[in-house]
Amino acid sequence: MVGSNGKGSFVFYDSFFETLQTLDQEDRESANVLYRAIALYGLYRIEPEDLTNIQRALFAGMRAQLEANWIKYENGKKGADFGKLGGAPNGNSNARKTTPKQPQDNPETTRNVNVNENENGECKGDCKGNPHNPIGRAKRTAFVPPSLDELRAFVSEHGLTNVDSEEFIDYYASNGWRVGKQPMKDWCAAARNWNRRQGEFGNKTTNTNAETKSRYKAL
Repeated sequence: MVGSNGKGSFVFYDSFFETLQTLDQEDRESANVLYRAIALYGLYRIEPEDLTNIQRALFAGMRAQLEANWIKYENGKKGADFGKLGGAPNGNSNARKTTPKQPQDNPETTRNVNVNENENGECKGDCKGNPHNPIGRAKRTAFVPPSLDELRAFVSEHGLTNVDSEEFIDYYASNGWRVGKQPMKDWCAAARNWNRRQGEFGNKTTNTNAETKSRYKAL
């Protein structure tokens, strides 16, 4: 009769049974009417007719659960139909998901590594500009000579006791900020090298003076 349009099965809830058991003890005929109404709607989505007010009120709560099952059933059929066609239905969030073609397009799996930074996040390129600015150290920008205050801060921070900041700036400003014949690229390294050389020169002077004094004593 109506079997071709039905689901073939439906969920009969425990709450339905308890309601109908209570009703069956008082009015078996009404319970039978509701059993049939539940079956017709659960299997074929046919609205029951000729229900009394009490029967209609009891069926209303059952109908809501049966209708929710019908919606799940229809959505499941749509998904199966689109699966056969090789895609998800329009509006389905799965249809909008894409897989990045290149690893760098996926920020969750690929880290964009700066070639100018080591594993500790320190600059391994040229020290240009303000030495206290890590962004300035990481980017390769045009060389900017340090101001006297910047150099003094750097010397103090790194304990370069053999560097006279004014002498350092006067020397390199006079030769166009060149190291040998090459333009200076890293004034931080130049300051550290200056500190080492001045220390070496100081040690040599001390040793020479000591040797001279010992010779005079020998005479």
